[in-house]
Amino acid sequence: WQMVKRIKIAVLGRKKIFDSEGNTQLEWQKKRNQTPKSDVLPPLESGLKEFRYNLTLISKLTKEKGMKLVLLTQPSLWKQNLSEDEDRLLWFGCVENQGYTCYSSKALDAGLERYNQVIRDICVSEQLECVDLARKLTKDTTVFYDDVHFNAGGAEKTAQVIFSRLNNTFK
Repeated sequence: WQMVKRIKIAVLGRKKIFDSEGNTQLEWQKKRNQTPKSDVLPPLESGLKEFRYNLTLISKLTKEKGMKLVLLTQPSLWKQNLSEDEDRLLWFGCVENQGYTCYSSKALDAGLERYNQVIRDICVSEQLECVDLARKLTKDTTVFYDDVHFNAGGAEKTAQVIFSRLNNTFK
């Protein structure tokens, strides 16, 4: 993700990314709401392969250091049948390439689930603790204020889920 961040800064400029007034988010929400959505994501296989490799490497390195690694899945508001109000909150899932292509919440949910499944698989194969936030948190505005960011209620629910899991694990 650090590489992606550097590329975004190089392409868009730091001001476009680090926007304390939230104007960038509003611009992307507007673009997303005005653009037809595709239910078909680009191929994810190479990204998933690298993600799996990186998680396996992190697991190996932490085991070598005698550290206990805990992985968390990434929850989101994305789902098949968003309400209109929920859909207006979204601003992720658009790319600029000779115009804008935006992906539907259904497509984004399916793509994220593939990454979350890699996390779950690595937890099993590497015998790691996994906090499956994606399956524990509801996909609604009681948890999220946009695509993936928690509101106060979501932060509290997340803390409860993590504490409960880790408290039972590390007693």
